[in-house]
Amino acid sequence: MVLMQGLQYGTLALSGLGLGVSIAGFAVMAAKLRGIETRLEAIASAVGQTTSDRREDNIRGILADVAADIRNVDSLTTRLDPQRVAEQLQVSLSRSAARLDAHFRREADVACQTSIPLEQLDRLWTLAAAIRLCQEAAIQALFAADELATAEDYASRCMHDQMALLEMLSADSSVRLVSRGNSCLRSTALAQAEHLSDGLKGGVMTLVGQISIANTVKAEGTRGIDYLRQLRVETKAPLLFLPTRVHSTSLQ
Repeated sequence: MVLMQGLQYGTLALSGLGLGVSIAGFAVMAAKLRGIETRLEAIASAVGQTTSDRREDNIRGILADVAADIRNVDSLTTRLDPQRVAEQLQVSLSRSAARLDAHFRREADVACQTSIPLEQLDRLWTLAAAIRLCQEAAIQALFAADELATAEDYASRCMHDQMALLEMLSADSSVRLVSRGNSCLRSTALAQAEHLSDGLKGGVMTLVGQISIANTVKAEGTRGIDYLRQLRVETKAPLLFLPTRVHSTSLQ
């Protein structure tokens, strides 16, 4: 729980203020991924799982693919013609998000269980963070490809997926299931369940913001790749001025 609070939603891309907060380069996105990998390994150790567990090996394989993809996403703003590579990366990251989503749903399906370990809530939170990281990187790739309408549509679908994950969870039932295994963990379980729920809600709000950004950039005639390039170099200005095909406009 201490590590979860220390990493926070923004660090693991569960929430944020919009697309701009995640345009920080490979170092930041890689740090998010390392945090996710470290936490999943710690949870596996806590519940006595081994590296021979096929499910754990599958998740590690997915995260390895994600690591390679986000490194390539980081290179898009320096490419002369990023569109083809960006489109391929978006497809790959979307596929990784779907595979992680399947793991999340399997872990969240507790209808037939009489009790669950506290670590299962921690694991759900970490898987949700990995899904959001894939979504953030995929949306960046669509901006780089100047597929802004597709970015809107994709972010909208991701938002509905996040809402579906949220609907699968019940803080009350999760707390009861953890308490049946160890009644002393009730308060900790409640805090973790609320943390997970808040994180998913934050992810939904972030996606709403990203839909708005894609719509605004498209409406003003700014290319998605120009928006990303400007964000990469701007560090202080409270208002960001971007070139458009006809005139300059300001985006907050």
